[in-house]
Amino acid sequence: MHYFIGLPVPTTIYNELPTLNANTTLYDPDSWHITLAYLGNLTNDQHHTTTEILRHTAQHHPAPTLTCTGAFHLSGHLCTGLDGDITTLTNLANELRHQLNNRGLHHDTRPFLPHLTLAHNTHPNDTTPLQHWQSTSWTATALALYQTQQQRRYQITDYHSLTPTPPNPPNQPTNQIK
Repeated sequence: MHYFIGLPVPTTIYNELPTLNANTTLYDPDSWHITLAYLGNLTNDQHHTTTEILRHTAQHHPAPTLTCTGAFHLSGHLCTGLDGDITTLTNLANELRHQLNNRGLHHDTRPFLPHLTLAHNTHPNDTTPLQHWQSTSWTATALALYQTQQQRRYQITDYHSLTPTPPNPPNQPTNQIK
């Protein structure tokens, strides 16, 4: 079985999508995720090591707040870009990849491209309804280890909550008027 690390996306984003072309077949919104690292096959020992990395990383990284925005094609897939805490998200992906490397776990080495894949086998015109679309902001609250199933379905095999982002960082002034 193939595995990857990702951030679950709330299914409420699906309800915000504009009407798409009739020939656009969306992936199941229950499987929507932001892929941070693709791992491929894992042995039992590698699976255990990966869950340790997820637990440790989740404890030390803040939860990014993100917004889905616009659309583009990537390898025949309809995708939406991400906006918001992209630096936090990229740092999280880079830290995971660094930890995987340090523990001798192989992963896809393509550069991290923040996006959400919505549909497959789409036509370039399918991006038109989404060109100016923007979702409400949402917070990615957990890191998950996914196992691929049949027909582009995924099962979460491990799940760890990310550190909540404090409302006001310590020693930072607030904009409150007294």
